[in-house]
Order: sequence, then structure tokens, then C-alpha cells
Amino acid sequence: MIAAKWTHELRKETIYCYNKGTYVFDLAPGTVNLIDLSTSRYSKKNSLKDLKGLMAVYPSVSADVSLAKPLARITFEPISIFGENQCLLELEGRPIKILERFDN
Repeated sequence: MIAAKWTHELRKETIYCYNKGTYVFDLAPGTVNLIDLSTSRYSKKNSLKDLKGLMAVYPSVSADVSLAKPLARITFEPISIFGENQCLLELEGRPIKILERFDN
């Protein structure tokens, strides 16, 4: 699940929380997984081709490259720490709401 994006600029840290809508993916173990949220089948095919070409630069990585399939789109509640909402990956004990399931 992609829960948040952290950016650091000098001493400033910014957190973009995706609690209002994020995806859960089926990642294949032992492979390099590509996450591509474009809706174009052509774009996904080209992204996969580009990643396979990029992996040729890393000859010590012998894993296959596969397209990660989204399983669902969900929402969740952020945690309040020191009065500020935080979007942490630790979701245990917090409910999630499934907005949409994908048939793969």
C-alpha cells in the first residue's frame, strides 16, 4: 500500500498523506515490481519495457520484472501525534475502508 510521500528540503520535511484514497498492490516476491497507475495499456507496456532496459544497467540483479496489479483502492484514518495528523505505514488496529476492488 502506498500510504504517504515524504520530501526533505534542507531542514523542512513535508508529508503528503494519501489517507483519502490510496491503492493496495499485489507484489510478486523475488521480482522487481513496477507500479504504473496510468490507464493506458500502451503506457504500461512501454513503462515495463523501459524498466527492463534500465535493469540491464544492474547485471547483478537477476530478478524478473513484473507489473504490480492493483487489488483495491482504500481510505484510512491518519494517526494524531502531538496534535498533528501523521500518515504512518503502521495501520495495525486502524480500520480501512475499501472504496473499490479490482478484478485481476
